[in-house]
Amino acid sequence: MNERKLQRQLVLFAAAILTLSCITNAQTGSGIQLEKAVVSNSGGSAAAGTFSIESTTGQALLGVAAGGGSFVATFGFWASDLAPTAAPVTLSGRVRDAAGRGLPGAMVILSDPEGNVAGAVTSSFGNFRFEGVPAGGFYILSVSAKGTSFKEPVIVVNAFENIDGLEFIAIASP
Repeated sequence: MNERKLQRQLVLFAAAILTLSCITNAQTGSGIQLEKAVVSNSGGSAAAGTFSIESTTGQALLGVAAGGGSFVATFGFWASDLAPTAAPVTLSGRVRDAAGRGLPGAMVILSDPEGNVAGAVTSSFGNFRFEGVPAGGFYILSVSAKGTSFKEPVIVVNAFENIDGLEFIAIASP
C-alpha cells in the first residue's frame, strides 16, 4: 500500500513540474505546439443577444505524458483566443461663438491615426456627436466654420469611455 501511495505522489509531483515547465516554455516562446483537446463529455455553449460563452468541464491536453508504474496522466493548457471586446464609445460636445452661444453649421472632423475620417455638422444649438467610435484609441477632433477662428481648433482625446462636454470656442472678431 505504501508503494502505491508513493507512486501516486510521484505522479502528482511530476505533473506539477511538467505543468510549470509548460507554462515557462509557453511564456518564453519555445517550440511547444498547443493542440486544443479536452478529456470530457460535458460542457457546451450558451447565447443571449450579442453575448455567448462556450465552456468545457474536463482536463485540457498538451500532449505531455507523465507517469510511473501503471499511472499515466496527460495534461496541459491552451491559450485563449481573446480579442478586445470593448463597446464602442460616443464623443460629443458643443461649438460655441465668442459670446458662448451655440454655433450652428460648424463642421467638426474626427480622425484616427490610420487616416479614417468622419464629419458632423453642428445642430442649431451647436451640438455635435460621434457614435460608434472604437474604444481605446487616440482621436483628433478639429473644427471649422466660415468666417470664424477658434481658440483651440484641435482637440486630441484618448477614448477609453464615452466623452461628453468637448468644447470648441470661437474667438471674437475685431
